[in-house]
Amino acid sequence: CVGAHACRVQCVNGTYVGFVFRLRSLLKSQQQQQQHFPQHTGTSSENMFVVDLCLRGIRHALRIAGIEGMDEPLMSFMHCLAKYTGLSRPFKSKGPKEIACIKALLATALSEGNHLGHAWKPCLACISQLSRLQLFARGGVDSIVPGSTPAKPVKSRGAFASIFSSAEQQQKELDQARRVVSEYVMEEIDMRSLDRVFVQSSRLDSNAIASFVEALCGVSRRELEDSRHLSGFAPVNSKTTTSRRVFSLQKVVEVADFNIGCRGRMTWLKMWRELAEYFKHVGSHPVAGIAMYAIDSLKQLSMKFLEKGEMKGFNFQSSFLKPFEAIIT
Repeated sequence: CVGAHACRVQCVNGTYVGFVFRLRSLLKSQQQQQQHFPQHTGTSSENMFVVDLCLRGIRHALRIAGIEGMDEPLMSFMHCLAKYTGLSRPFKSKGPKEIACIKALLATALSEGNHLGHAWKPCLACISQLSRLQLFARGGVDSIVPGSTPAKPVKSRGAFASIFSSAEQQQKELDQARRVVSEYVMEEIDMRSLDRVFVQSSRLDSNAIASFVEALCGVSRRELEDSRHLSGFAPVNSKTTTSRRVFSLQKVVEVADFNIGCRGRMTWLKMWRELAEYFKHVGSHPVAGIAMYAIDSLKQLSMKFLEKGEMKGFNFQSSFLKPFEAIIT
């Protein structure tokens, strides 16, 4: 049995590189055709049939690689799928191929959550970018700390008035183009699937939830450092919230709340090791609004956990106080 498993893993490891290369070639050729001949290939049923076959192959490959515990193929297939969603540049024009890839990614997250392991990180990074489109389509701003209000623009006077007026006009045109992309994606994607990815985290097994939390905290750290690298803007002052995104921070708190009442002590301990380090980091954030939101969320989670009776021989409750100690010191 062990020999058969090793042989199967070796065979898959030996052939997945060619399979990934072929899938990427097919998807890239479809992308190039759409760029050079959009009037003929943009919504061609023949082209979408090829794309659908590629996506079905990727989803089956992700399942096989995840079940067999093959990290390298798993990450390769997930990166391949994430790349062709187009969400690394969320406001770039999207077509049927990108929409199909986004749907495949969300479906994979919902059906294969127990097998994704480290592949959760690129998956959740795409979901975070998808939320930007959702918020932009609604006219919101995703870099505002919860409970705060966006700063009002200052009106310019004098010689620079015409320059600023031109810049404002360009910004309006850019926002309009972004809104067109955002609204198109929202019309094609059932955004309830995005919320279900986090709500259904309580159904993941003990190893999968630990991987999920680790990946989500990693994505959130990157967002809070500076999200300009995702949008192509210049860096800004570290004390401002202009480039900070809080979507994943909010989702970390939600996932912790969803799982705090349904997880056993040992499973929760796996989760909390990552969450404690995360809250220490975010609770010391240079942006006061973000730090206070993290500390307040940590306080609420701690109070909820402290309501549960401590088991004999365990000291889980005291572990909840360590992030506070680290933040204060």
